[in-house]
Amino acid sequence: MKMTSEERWSVQQFGWTLLSRGQYKKARELFEGLTILNPGDVYAWRALARSWREQRDTAPRGLELALDAIANAERVSPAPDVEVLVEYAELLLFKGEVALATAKLREACSAAGRMPRHDEASLEAHQRARALLSACSNQTK
Repeated sequence: MKMTSEERWSVQQFGWTLLSRGQYKKARELFEGLTILNPGDVYAWRALARSWREQRDTAPRGLELALDAIANAERVSPAPDVEVLVEYAELLLFKGEVALATAKLREACSAAGRMPRHDEASLEAHQRARALLSACSNQTK
């Protein structure tokens, strides 16, 4: 089934609404469907990772499945994506992988510096990356 970009956007927005209301399983199922329909959709993979992230304490293997989804988002992204890299780092921190998370945060900061234009979400992700990098370096001292 082929969806237009407007249809995908509408479905994604509905999925985020479900997430914001705590309906994680429904949101996850919706985002899983979007990744099946369009496996190259970075946004759908990020959203799927977020839905698993929100269930990391209650769903078996939730954190691992979130990491798998965000790894797919990074893999299909045509260029380093600051938001994907920061979310990846946050998941790694939940897992206790500080060294790997620090590497992703450095990569995010580097990618932010190479971006020709900055949208609000990317700027926010860059700020999160810098704050988390600072916290990680303070933790290892």
